[in-house]
Amino acid sequence: MNQVAFGFFAGLALYALIVVATTTPVHSPVLGGALALLLTAVSLYLLLLLLYTTVNQMLPEEIARAIHDRILAARRHQLDIVHRTRRTARSTHSTDASDAARTRVYADHHGFLLDVDVDRLEAAALAVGEETEIVLLHSIGQFVAYGDLLAEIKVGPHGADAESQKQKLNDAVCASLRLERQRNLKVDPAYGIEQLANIAWTSISTSKSSPAPGIQVIRVLRDVLARWAADEMRTPAAADAPDASRRVAPVVYEDNTHDRLMDTLESLAVVSTESMQHQSFTEVLHAITTTYDRLPAALRQRAEDLVRRALTGLGDHVLTADIDASMTELARTLTAAGRSETAHAVRTAQTEMRAEVGTLRSRSNRGSAGA
Repeated sequence: MNQVAFGFFAGLALYALIVVATTTPVHSPVLGGALALLLTAVSLYLLLLLLYTTVNQMLPEEIARAIHDRILAARRHQLDIVHRTRRTARSTHSTDASDAARTRVYADHHGFLLDVDVDRLEAAALAVGEETEIVLLHSIGQFVAYGDLLAEIKVGPHGADAESQKQKLNDAVCASLRLERQRNLKVDPAYGIEQLANIAWTSISTSKSSPAPGIQVIRVLRDVLARWAADEMRTPAAADAPDASRRVAPVVYEDNTHDRLMDTLESLAVVSTESMQHQSFTEVLHAITTTYDRLPAALRQRAEDLVRRALTGLGDHVLTADIDASMTELARTLTAAGRSETAHAVRTAQTEMRAEVGTLRSRSNRGSAGA
């Protein structure tokens, strides 16, 4: 909308100049002048609309919503790479294979990894041998410096001579991995997560101490996590039905987007202890509680690790009613899921904090009753 409005203003200014340039003592462009007057009236309405939309777009809720939508769109684009590649290498290639059976590919320039051409990698691998496998060492959004190890090609015992194919494999891998100097939110969901993290961190920390934007970001991240968990629980064929017939390429790609989201929630729990924003800490616990049952096994383990690490900073908070209730619900959810050890850790921390309710303490010795 902003581009349309500015384009209209620029076009109207140019048109008005043309009308003025064609005006002479003997020629008066009446129709052109009338049209310019009409378009000027339209531009005034557009100016009011532009002012309203500009102010509205600066609201934290609108910014978080826009980034949220772009993250989901970028993830859909990234799933094409995820569904066509493997997460782990085949067991037929031992980790101590000889260097003769391996080809290491190094970056010839720097940048952020924005795209992976799986078709080209598959063709390069099959050209060497059916048991050849390409292991990518970077994920979408990661920065690669000059000379960094990009990938490792493992050649099976019946593959072509690795030395004779080394240059072709290097060229194919380098051409298949697109490195750019700037990240792109259209194809990099982790970039959107980092943008939300920066907004929430600044808001939650004492640099601004404004709880509302941080809470809004945590809620947006919870929605993204819930959507991704639903996609993860479905089989690739169900999640990508139109292309389910295509085979998986002999390419190993580490999908770390979910981990980046969990890392962000963990960071926001940490920064809430610095500013004592108990609302933000409560929102992080609530995000884990409400999505835990829907998470796949790997993400459940990461969520439990997040909870345990967050408990170490809980002593900086006052046990508000919100934190108390959120810890009770979290412990109940973990117990129902059979994670009694983590649930016990939550209850223990909750009991120690409850023991201090009604006792005058400073921040330096708060949460030390059970020490």
